[in-house]
Amino acid sequence: MSVEIKIIGQIAIVSFSKATSTCGIPESESLFNVLQNIEHNENIDVVILRNVERYGAEWHLITEPEDASIQSRISNLVAGIDLLSRFRQPVIATADGKTTGPGMELFLSADIRLCASAASFGLQGIMNGFLPLSGAGQRLTRAIGRPSSLRLLLLGELINSDESLRVGLVSSLSDDSFKAALALAKTISSRGPLAIRAAKEALYRGGEMTLAQGLRYELDLTILLQSTSDRAEGVSAFMEKRQPQFEGK
Repeated sequence: MSVEIKIIGQIAIVSFSKATSTCGIPESESLFNVLQNIEHNENIDVVILRNVERYGAEWHLITEPEDASIQSRISNLVAGIDLLSRFRQPVIATADGKTTGPGMELFLSADIRLCASAASFGLQGIMNGFLPLSGAGQRLTRAIGRPSSLRLLLLGELINSDESLRVGLVSSLSDDSFKAALALAKTISSRGPLAIRAAKEALYRGGEMTLAQGLRYELDLTILLQSTSDRAEGVSAFMEKRQPQFEGK
């Protein structure tokens, strides 16, 4: 497997080619290195992960003698997924085929998930005595609820694209999932980047708070945005009936 990056405007496209059956340290390092180049790039508004099913169907967990511990090895294996889950930019993922193991865990770390009709999804580690390594069980529960998550985790079964749409694992099906993802990314990128990042932060952090705390946190972010140049540009563009030219300032 190889990880490639392409930049189109303010959109970073991370593509996976030469699908691998197992994902080990080399694959994880490749992903981590690519994502590091994106994380703090202020010119990138949206990230697309293309064909995440190629990231691997199983984790390579063989512990070598020189390894300090299985815990450190797992930390290295999931470093890329952990980094992605902390991105301020919205992340869109696409899957076109059978998506399990590392590919599924990577898919769950995205904010918006799209797939082709031929895609299927599952966390099948339980069949070999494993739980997800990157906290995917927790992300799955937050995405589709406890009953559907327990079904996937305890049975290790696959669900097809229609079922994935029904339970909320994916937001839409498309004959060309990448084309749909790119169109969505372009729409998001046309919005104010500061507001987009604040909206993502409000939803994720607010979701971990009480309702009163979440409301207050979202209000604080709203107040902060009022002092930005992008906010002033948005108001001016509205009054002048033109498209705003946001600069992320």
